[in-house]
Amino acid sequence: MNPIETPTQPLSPIALAKTISDLPSLELAAFQEALLTYMIQKTPGVCGGDACIRHTRIPVWLIISFLQNGLNQTDLLRNYPGLTAFDLSITQLYYSLHRQEIDELIIANNLEDLPPTIETIELSHTSNQPSEKLTNWSDFIGQFEADPNLSVNYKKYLLEGL
Repeated sequence: MNPIETPTQPLSPIALAKTISDLPSLELAAFQEALLTYMIQKTPGVCGGDACIRHTRIPVWLIISFLQNGLNQTDLLRNYPGLTAFDLSITQLYYSLHRQEIDELIIANNLEDLPPTIETIELSHTSNQPSEKLTNWSDFIGQFEADPNLSVNYKKYLLEGL
């Protein structure tokens, strides 16, 4: 089949994976870049224009900050049922490519507004202090729901995917 032709039947996931993995290295790199661009998007007016995971309104910085605080992939997927393990992998890839941007957003969005268990985000280049790790998602939710200093809108924003 000519690469420009559109198949009459959609490819099965396995056939699609094989087709992608068989691409020459330059075309594979272009595909991977296009996939990353599609999976992580910045949309003006959505979450302040911050990088979000594919149309979910879940910012990359939020997921990375949870991971840095000890939340594991299983907990994230349970609390954000719209996400997949692949979304989390792409999020971590985006973070590895845009570390400074995401670290700055974590600091700007978390350190002054979230409860103490989140305020101690482990950022190796900004602090040598040991960080507290989240041990129980319910405790975290209870702490920020009880915090009178957090706005109702910010609480709703944090709970959006839960």
